[in-house]
Amino acid sequence: MIPVDIQAERVYLSPRLSISIQRAEYLRAFEKEPPHNLGALPLHRVSDYSQVLPATWHKEAGVFVPLLPDEALWLGLSGTTERPNAVRIYLDDINAVTGKLSPPDFHSSMQDYLVCPPQLHWDGVRTGGTVEPFAAPILTRDPGIFKTLRVMVYEALPEISFRKREQPTRGIPVPLQAASRDPASREFSSVMADPYGRETWDEKSATTLCVQFVEPALYESVTRKAAPQPADRKDVFTRYRLP
Repeated sequence: MIPVDIQAERVYLSPRLSISIQRAEYLRAFEKEPPHNLGALPLHRVSDYSQVLPATWHKEAGVFVPLLPDEALWLGLSGTTERPNAVRIYLDDINAVTGKLSPPDFHSSMQDYLVCPPQLHWDGVRTGGTVEPFAAPILTRDPGIFKTLRVMVYEALPEISFRKREQPTRGIPVPLQAASRDPASREFSSVMADPYGRETWDEKSATTLCVQFVEPALYESVTRKAAPQPADRKDVFTRYRLP
């Protein structure tokens, strides 16, 4: 089990790659319009609350976050061009990128993973030709019972040198803010093609983080901290110059 390193509302799965969980309005048109960012959700290690959380949560390295019923969320990815990572995202057993069960290797005909960078975000589960946002309807298995979100991070094979390859971007670590969020440039939920090829990634190097969701009342009971408050929709609309 990997140690869960949380810094400034980001989980570090390697010295280079980290993940944040961002709040968003629950918009059905996610593929046509980027979700408004309402800020990062607070992250807590499951291991720090072992006495009050379900025992099954302690079998894997994990964090838990509060999920507001009228909001959605998206994953922010941050890595380096000097040594990128491949990332798979599962909701229970379903691969969020393809919406299907995913084989354990990188040899399927469909790209079922992201490469960070250049991919710096993902926000739902593909269903048919669209992406259903990560929100209560799709994250809930039964009333009051949430599915588990798993993020698997893969390293490149040791012999791979990215300095000898054409880079999609260059420079020091790429922050989340550098992501293009212009809906005219590309769909927010589109998969950016692997610029390096499947043979780059070490299938045996996977590091897995489990993300559990809790309702605000349970979150406050467990952590003794206030859950995030619903966003003031008028303030959100004004901030984004909407009527």
